[in-house]
Amino acid sequence: MPARISPTLSVADVPEATVEDFDIITRVRDVNVTESLTCPGTPLIRIIREPSRRSRSKSSSKKEHGRRPSRSPHPSPLVVALQLVEEERQANQLKSLLRGTSDRDRIEREVRRADDACGRVQFAERREKEALGRATAAEKARQELEDENVQLLQESRKYQMQLEAAGRDIRRLQSDMDMLRQEYEDMEKSDARARESSRKYQTALRDLEARQESREEGKRLAIKKSFNDGQTAGWDEGYTAGYREGKRVGAEEGLKTGRKEGLREGREQGRNEERRSALEAFDKFLAEGDESSERTRRWTQSVYHPHYDDGQSTVGYSASLRGLRR
Repeated sequence: MPARISPTLSVADVPEATVEDFDIITRVRDVNVTESLTCPGTPLIRIIREPSRRSRSKSSSKKEHGRRPSRSPHPSPLVVALQLVEEERQANQLKSLLRGTSDRDRIEREVRRADDACGRVQFAERREKEALGRATAAEKARQELEDENVQLLQESRKYQMQLEAAGRDIRRLQSDMDMLRQEYEDMEKSDARARESSRKYQTALRDLEARQESREEGKRLAIKKSFNDGQTAGWDEGYTAGYREGKRVGAEEGLKTGRKEGLREGREQGRNEERRSALEAFDKFLAEGDESSERTRRWTQSVYHPHYDDGQSTVGYSASLRGLRR
């Protein structure tokens, strides 16, 4: 660190400036002040920290030129002033850095506090929304409970009215049951009397039925005997009449059937004889010749063969006879 000057230092104690000191001022002007304030290793610091080297160079140059060496071993006043200025600047820089650091820390703390406050506000808002939702749900539940309570009160009044009506109905039914019980007792007495009368009537009815059954049995026996006698006489009479009628009807039907059968058999026999005669005439015709005629061949096939080999139908027996006559 540069040497500090005592506050009791007077102007007489400060050495006078030389030409070389003004050369140093010229060099200082060329230095970038901003770099000297921000970097401790700037050219200004290097110049300030080189008084011994400059003293050695000055002594060597004075010896060469035969000049008298400096009267005081202390640095020049300008260098001391520059050291003071540099030290003050460094102090101000450190203060500004400290102030900036403290400001940044304070800002960061304030930002963190603001973030925390925002978080607490958001949390409080969420809590408020949740509380509002719970309050709304509670209010809704309270309203539902009140509605349910009113409904229960109404149902309770309705049930009370129904209970009173049921009590009146029970009392009325009890009175009706007493009346029905009295009527039942009267009906039991009447039923006992009716059963007694019924037994008497049943006894009389059984006697009457026995007498009626005896009469019915005698009537059935008489009817059965008369039926058997009439059945025998009717069968004999019906048999005789049926025999005569059947004999007459059988003779008529037999005559009709015989005529039909005879006519049919006669016709069949006539057809067979005519066919036989036609066949004999045809054989005789064949014996005379003309077998090569196609017409004859077809006629022969139609007579002797009912169908051709190819499945076509031929003329019948009557057609053959007509062709033979022509």
